[in-house]
Amino acid sequence: MLCPPLVYSVSSLNNLTLVSCETGHIFGLNVKEPKKPKFIIDGHLAKVIRSVFLKGTGERVISVSNDLSFAVWDMQHRDQFHNPGFVKKIGIDAKPNWLETTPDNKIIVATTNAEVSVYSVKQ
Repeated sequence: MLCPPLVYSVSSLNNLTLVSCETGHIFGLNVKEPKKPKFIIDGHLAKVIRSVFLKGTGERVISVSNDLSFAVWDMQHRDQFHNPGFVKKIGIDAKPNWLETTPDNKIIVATTNAEVSVYSVKQ
């Protein structure tokens, strides 16, 4: 990439790495070929603080952004450009501080106002 954006987080599962950027994008990189994104998620209006694979299955990507939302993306249903399909976007009350998932398909969102919320994902 020429002039890559500022990176806020990097997370991996198997041979795929998610890179969360200041541009509001998430780059999906293959570990063996990291210079060319395998897919790009463009669904947030502000910097993406963190993106992770849902630990229960790895079939979903969860992202959280300074646009006061977190989103769910489906790795099994992709568009013509191989980008994960959009599932749902949920608003949060304050800027996010962190995001994590649990093996039982829960999403944990921490915000800068010191609140932690837990959400469930239906498969």
